[in-house]
This record gives sequence, structure tokens and C-alpha cells, in this order.
Amino acid sequence: MKGNLIKGLDNEGLQKEKIMVNEVNQVYRNYKSRELYGDIFAIGDVTEVSTDQYPHGLPGLAPVAIQQGKHLARNLTRLMHGKEMDESKM
Repeated sequence: MKGNLIKGLDNEGLQKEKIMVNEVNQVYRNYKSRELYGDIFAIGDVTEVSTDQYPHGLPGLAPVAIQQGKHLARNLTRLMHGKEMDESKM
């Protein structure tokens, strides 16, 4: 199973038909250059996060998406209060 991709996103931010995101679920405009959309976030099956800790990405399972959702909610709350986002809880 895979998520639905969003029309209008640059293809340079896609890999293996997934939207590439960083550790705080921000969407890459261009994955190779690490250029981000500043205010677009994505979680779940449609995404692929590739980090040193998860070099092959995260599994497309509901518990992972739930964890991503909680992590993103905490970070959006931090942003609303003028704080930096926290990468460490993923």
C-alpha cells in the first residue's frame, strides 16, 4: 500500500514515489540539495524519511504513522510558541 501523492509538489522532492521529509516531517522541495518547503509537513505512508538513524526509511505501518503524528503535533505546538522544533523524539 502507498499513500496518495500531492499534485503540485516538485518532483525533486520525491524518491521511490514517496514524499521525502526530514526528521521533523518537513517536506523537501529538492531532496538532493536538502532544500525544504518551510511550511509543508507530511506523515504516514506517503512519506519517506531517510536519516542516519533510519537509512532505509520507516516502515509503512499504522503505529509508525501515529508516532509521526504525535511528533509533528509536538513540533507544531513548539513552533506556535516560538520554539525550535525537536528532532530527537522520532
